[in-house]
Amino acid sequence: MANSFSLQWFVGFVEADGCFSSRNDRKWVTPRFQLALRADDYPLLLMMQEQLGIGRLGKSWRTHYRVDTEGRVYTTTTPMARWDVRSKLELLALVEIFDANPLLSRKAEDYRVWRELVMEYRKPAIERDRSHMRYLGQKLTWVKKMRDESEAAEPEKDWEQLYLFPW
Repeated sequence: MANSFSLQWFVGFVEADGCFSSRNDRKWVTPRFQLALRADDYPLLLMMQEQLGIGRLGKSWRTHYRVDTEGRVYTTTTPMARWDVRSKLELLALVEIFDANPLLSRKAEDYRVWRELVMEYRKPAIERDRSHMRYLGQKLTWVKKMRDESEAAEPEKDWEQLYLFPW
């Protein structure tokens, strides 16, 4: 698989499963990037990390909740493998990749806001505009929320008609 790695493949993978996000604390808003997959897909994340030379691998757990018809709640916990990119230089390396290989899906808007946050974050701390960074962090959350709500609000569509035979 390592021989067939390409940046276009990577960008397509990010469009499906990548997460452009930020972390807010009292003082700063910091950009982050993450890919989280089922634990058995760890070799894919390892390959990406090795090919790009950035990020850290880790483990986490995802909990899914299901309510049955009688109101009982069931939980399922799934082990996850995670690839996180947080350092300033590594985030800038991702910006170079995505600028040279643009995202084509609705995630492109997430990237546009996240990229602006990374560009502000790269400045020396004394030169950063904290209020603008806070605004960008909130905007990134808002863009994702609006997209998710609009997708949920769309009426049921015939998948075959919409995607396989759009004419």
